[in-house]
Amino acid sequence: MNLINFWKLIFTAQDKSIKVSAKPTVKEAFVAYVIPLSLITPIMLAYTAQHNPKPFLDKLPSDSLYMVGFAVFVMEVISIPTLAFTLKNLAEMVNIKPTFQDSFLIVAYAATPAFLISISYLIPSFSINVALHGLAALAACLIIYKGIKNIFRLQARGARFMLTMATVATAATGFAIVLVITLILWGKAL
Repeated sequence: MNLINFWKLIFTAQDKSIKVSAKPTVKEAFVAYVIPLSLITPIMLAYTAQHNPKPFLDKLPSDSLYMVGFAVFVMEVISIPTLAFTLKNLAEMVNIKPTFQDSFLIVAYAATPAFLISISYLIPSFSINVALHGLAALAACLIIYKGIKNIFRLQARGARFMLTMATVATAATGFAIVLVITLILWGKAL
């Protein structure tokens, strides 16, 4: 199945007879979707380091933006499978047992706004970029919510909302931990 066609599975209700072969495998989604999209952020940070680093990271020299880009790439590649495993286990709260493949696909596609929003680094405004990152986070929440409804086939609205918020809270906590560790390491490096 074409990875782009999988978006139909997220945004349209599916009957239980959908074949597993109609969905991309975890390996296909990781290699053909997650890794290429994860490269957008380091590329955009490298571009920013070359052309306009001042509005974004005034305290760091532009060569540090390359390190930040590499760290973000590694974090994205590691966090997608980790969050998919977490979503799979969180789903047991609402008495469903999704496959890792379904969980991975929801998380991989929910991360798409975060991957694509780094294109906005072409706009040399920190405040605009922060606002756009907020919109990307809201879009990711919507994709998770719709994916839980249509891929996990969870129809109870309250359970869908609870599972979505638990997943988002887990992702936010992981991001905060990585951010704090990064700031500590930068403090020691400077």
